[in-house]
Amino acid sequence: MSLPIVHVSSGSKSPILSVPAEITEKIFTICLPTLSPESNSIPCPSSRTAPLLLAQVCRQWRDFSIGTPALWAFIFYVARSRELLELWLSRAGNLPLTIFLLTGDEPRARMFMDAVIPHCSRWKDVHLTLPLSAVRQLSMIPFPLLERLTISTIGNNMWTTGDPAVIRDAPLLRYADISLLPQVDLPFEQLTTLRAGNTGVDQTIAILQRCPNLVDLSCSYAGAGNQSTTRPPVELRSLRSLTAVDKRFLPFLTVPRLERFDISGDIEAGDLQSLISRSSCDLRVLCVQVYQTPAPHLKPLLRVAASAVHLQLQGEGIESQMQIFQDANVLPKLEQLEIRDPTRIIVQTIMMHTLNPQPQTVRYRDAVVRSDGDYRALADMLWWRQARGLQSFQLSLGPAAPFPPAHAITAFRALAQVGLQVRVTQKETVLLDTRAA
Repeated sequence: MSLPIVHVSSGSKSPILSVPAEITEKIFTICLPTLSPESNSIPCPSSRTAPLLLAQVCRQWRDFSIGTPALWAFIFYVARSRELLELWLSRAGNLPLTIFLLTGDEPRARMFMDAVIPHCSRWKDVHLTLPLSAVRQLSMIPFPLLERLTISTIGNNMWTTGDPAVIRDAPLLRYADISLLPQVDLPFEQLTTLRAGNTGVDQTIAILQRCPNLVDLSCSYAGAGNQSTTRPPVELRSLRSLTAVDKRFLPFLTVPRLERFDISGDIEAGDLQSLISRSSCDLRVLCVQVYQTPAPHLKPLLRVAASAVHLQLQGEGIESQMQIFQDANVLPKLEQLEIRDPTRIIVQTIMMHTLNPQPQTVRYRDAVVRSDGDYRALADMLWWRQARGLQSFQLSLGPAAPFPPAHAITAFRALAQVGLQVRVTQKETVLLDTRAA
């Protein structure tokens, strides 16, 4: 069936503009580029993307686009002129602003800051990758709507501390991601999420003592040399999620309500055992980047986290370490398993030795299953587990993985017939989802 071609004369109204204005605005807003968490790329203004593209279709679309502030309230700016930046800001009207600024050139950075600071009362979500001199322009400015702030300093003075940018009047600020904590002095007592990068142990612990309301904390690399502090361990009573790259922070943290621990560095069982014992926490979710955790350390690490019901493993070569799961003392309460590994995984070996006898949910993610034999082993394992209480299974294939063979899809559908919820995806394509049936 072909769609009819609609001919619009120069004097007639564009069909999309015949619907209510709020619907057209919603459609146009959906066309805006988005920031990809995976690539961390900034979608710069382009005549090939909205809103500039929409304004080129016809005069009516141009008038509507320019008169719609929501299309201009997301500002992604890298190296254009100040005049264009100011024009963009003016078109955003009085709406709250999401701003991304990126430049390593100090004069240009200061010029951009001079353009956006007059609109500071509308800043809501701000990401600045700028030289320190430009970041310091934030000092003592009120930000009544600011909720999220990300600052990464670049350029010749990126590791300089000195006098920090002081932000005090930001009553709604809850999220901060700061590449070097001493460069910015925030109302830390308000924060619920803090991403701290490249800051020594003593400085980090001193700042954490000002963060009683943190729910989510990520501590990156602490720097070279022996890192320690004479400060007592800081107790974060509200913390639920902790990501640690550098184990030197752990002896100085007490986290009684911790539920999720993401291990992104060389953290050993003794480090985790001390944290759990000192905190008396009931760890529920453990995430381990295997490529940063040596094989001899992984099994003792998992045995320490005996209360975990959800395990996520990330990294290549995971299949070479599957023998560590052939132990009833390794994660005896495990209910959910996620594996993110671009290499070939022996599915049956993984599942048969890692899951609780009556697991509730298994998630097998981003694994490349390449051969018919692997899929047959996967199906056999699912039948075995379904008979013992497995309720749902999710398989997410990476873009390099081959399409599952027909017999695998048939097996998944047969499993669905007996009650197993199955979802199979490849990148963004849903290959099978029995939950929608």
